[in-house]
Amino acid sequence: MASLLDGATYTGIGPQMIPGNNQHQPDNSDFLGFDYGFQRGSTSLRMLWRVNGSVTIYYPVQTSQVDLIDRDGGVTRLNASNGSVEITIGPRPIYLRRVACDARFSDVCPDH
Repeated sequence: MASLLDGATYTGIGPQMIPGNNQHQPDNSDFLGFDYGFQRGSTSLRMLWRVNGSVTIYYPVQTSQVDLIDRDGGVTRLNASNGSVEITIGPRPIYLRRVACDARFSDVCPDH
């Protein structure tokens, strides 16, 4: 995590920031899901996790490919379909890193 976020700027929360609805906590202090955004140069990064359990969702992305990085540094390249990627969010944080493409067409990376 330290190497991914070193020098990055916090950019805000995302759609998986899910309030926990605990009647004894303020709305902004109790969450079931977390979704934080960061930017370092031209690289954008999302950090996601759930407090308990796991859920598979379609997460919105802005590029045709993203790298899913697990907590231990393993990287899996995901291809977007209809502007989203299928991911599973659980108690172990995952990171989504936008893959920049210098391509002639905006929806196709140069290596395709």
